[in-house]
Amino acid sequence: MIPKVAMIVFLVVELLVGLACIACGLWFHASLDIYAYLTVFVRSQNDRTLVAAAGILLAIGFILTFLTLLCAFGVLRNRVAFIKVFLGSIWIVLVLGLICGFMCVGFRYDIHRFVKQGMLDQMQNYYTWDSRLGKAWNRVQVKKRCCGVDGSWDYRSSNWFGDTNTDEITVTSYVPDTCCVLNFNQDRELYWVDPQKPQPKDKLRCNQDAEGYKDGSANLNGKGCFAALFSKNKDLWHDQHIFTIMDVISGLAITAGNLQVFAIILTYLYLKSLRTTAGGNEKTTMGRY
Repeated sequence: MIPKVAMIVFLVVELLVGLACIACGLWFHASLDIYAYLTVFVRSQNDRTLVAAAGILLAIGFILTFLTLLCAFGVLRNRVAFIKVFLGSIWIVLVLGLICGFMCVGFRYDIHRFVKQGMLDQMQNYYTWDSRLGKAWNRVQVKKRCCGVDGSWDYRSSNWFGDTNTDEITVTSYVPDTCCVLNFNQDRELYWVDPQKPQPKDKLRCNQDAEGYKDGSANLNGKGCFAALFSKNKDLWHDQHIFTIMDVISGLAITAGNLQVFAIILTYLYLKSLRTTAGGNEKTTMGRY
């Protein structure tokens, strides 16, 4: 028999996991910086694996929280129908949790095989200043103080380079403004900087340094964004490196999924104990007559 107290304790654990999934899912979507990291860290130019995983994690949180509260109400009020709904629906969380978790695990194994090339293809084919992907790249380059995938030279083979420098003889822009070191006021208050409104320290010298492959100069960001995403910008208290984000998504999702195996077993045994108790009470009542 499964006592009611044990069932309530387990449901509290379920609720905490569900709320954790909601909190992290909302954080990854509400934080423009983290969402940009997930957008540009791709295996191919149209890959949306990490963005989708963050969305699935949020869905897991809402579904698990709702079903847990429904089951808790059923346990406290002895509403067997609500408990049966929980038992019949909780497998959805199990499946989504395992899918979401192993999406990130599989992605991690592909990082050094496909991600750098995927980022390069995305940037060179789709980067424009005001596009969705362009804004994501601008944000990453400002917040991580990086440029391109490996360096500023990546932009020379991009569509942006050709569209910006229409004069084939005179090249004026080798990199977007977000690749340049920002002026003192913006650089010290990086959290508040709008990546679409950067104020380079010296735009002319930034492009001259990019022309001369002088990445890391006083005017041009020196690190490529592929490498920068693996480190945390210490000047941004909320910043995270990509492995932390992926580990949180996969860890919570797999935990939520595996937890439902125990949920199914415990709920089934609890319903069985209720039927046994009900049957015993019925026999006792009939014996009195």
